[in-house]
Amino acid sequence: MGVHRGRFEFALLVEGPVILFSYALEELIFWEEAPYCWHLQHEDLRVIPVVDPSPKARSLLWITLVGAHDGVIHAQRGLALAPEFTRALYSAIRHQALSPFRPYECTSAISRIIRKRRKLTEHLAAAVARTTGNQ
Repeated sequence: MGVHRGRFEFALLVEGPVILFSYALEELIFWEEAPYCWHLQHEDLRVIPVVDPSPKARSLLWITLVGAHDGVIHAQRGLALAPEFTRALYSAIRHQALSPFRPYECTSAISRIIRKRRKLTEHLAAAVARTTGNQ
């Protein structure tokens, strides 16, 4: 199955000024996370998303699997995120982007996240939104 056809799950957590985008891929990836801070993105990539209230508005997530040893793209796949998840994600990014950037708070939050590494049940219970790909 893998990246091409496997079932992806996603969870969105907000830890102070940091957004955590968590993901799992059945039988291959057991809940990893990627921290996100709008203020740390390159200026050309900083876009404040518009939250579309439509019950059908979805965001597309493009997944690229790159080999760590060879730098070659081994798989790519696009997944639609559920409307509720999309709204929660865009709202979290908007809130973060429109808040003042305090570098110390951001790095402290990331340090706390790394130090406390919650149990999976606590981690998922703290999620503001969850979805599977193409739900």
